[in-house]
Amino acid sequence: MAPHGTTNRYRHYACRCDLCRQAQNTTQRAYRNSRGLVDATPVRERLVFLRENGVRLTRVAELSGWSKQSLWAIADGRQEKCSADLAEDVLAVRAPWESAA
Repeated sequence: MAPHGTTNRYRHYACRCDLCRQAQNTTQRAYRNSRGLVDATPVRERLVFLRENGVRLTRVAELSGWSKQSLWAIADGRQEKCSADLAEDVLAVRAPWESAA
């Protein structure tokens, strides 16, 4: 059996002591921070710009390949970070009158 204070004991032996819980929390935090999350402010600003210029969020979702729900969460400020992939895809969406260059 794995010793206390390890994620192995937390996951495989269902130990919920303070040491094992702390080990699991530390591992989960490290995982979340390593997923490539970036600040969503530029994405939010781009979504606002597009909406002000007649591009609906539904259309941005279609063009970028991301769900409306994900984009709404960013647009209304509920989500402060997003994946780097989402940011790249949304920032690439252009209004119809913008040049592709």
